[in-house]
Amino acid sequence: MFQLIENFYNKEEYGTVLFYFINEHFIGCHQPNDIWMNADKFKAYPCYQTTPFTLESNHELINTLKKTFERQTGLKVLQLKSFLRKTKKIELEKSSCWKQLRPHVDDDYYDFAGLVYLNSNSLKDGTHFFITKESYEPTTTIGSKFNRCVFYNPLVPHAPSTEQDIEERWVQPFFIITKESTLERYKKNET
Repeated sequence: MFQLIENFYNKEEYGTVLFYFINEHFIGCHQPNDIWMNADKFKAYPCYQTTPFTLESNHELINTLKKTFERQTGLKVLQLKSFLRKTKKIELEKSSCWKQLRPHVDDDYYDFAGLVYLNSNSLKDGTHFFITKESYEPTTTIGSKFNRCVFYNPLVPHAPSTEQDIEERWVQPFFIITKESTLERYKKNET
């Protein structure tokens, strides 16, 4: 269902990611971001995100993630998209998703979806996994832990915890292609 890597980044890499987390520009938005909520982010999962980085951007943040994922998994990364996201507890408490689990799946244009937890250690700041999108109870919960990476098939139903323990939850979501067949499908979708 998922794979977990503790101490994902080494100290230098973790410092690089945190440097960009502190210095990048974040834009207020909501998840799912493809559904219009009449400009009311509190009707969804309110969050802040950087613009996405891809391999084509040749940004230090994306190059660090690629190098680390390849080293930690032994898989060759053919395509990669990542960004930085933070959620604020005070906004989650005001939103319609507070204490509501809303499972979703990600695009199947990738072989793996995942994230790296950057600043908390709690089950309440983690990720829930479900049997179906209609499930109301998770089958597994992965707690957040500093520098823990969890990744999974993007079609596995999952949801972030909405009972956040800390004032701001910091994560680095990512989407990775490791198979040529998936890369071909991805390229067709991009054109």
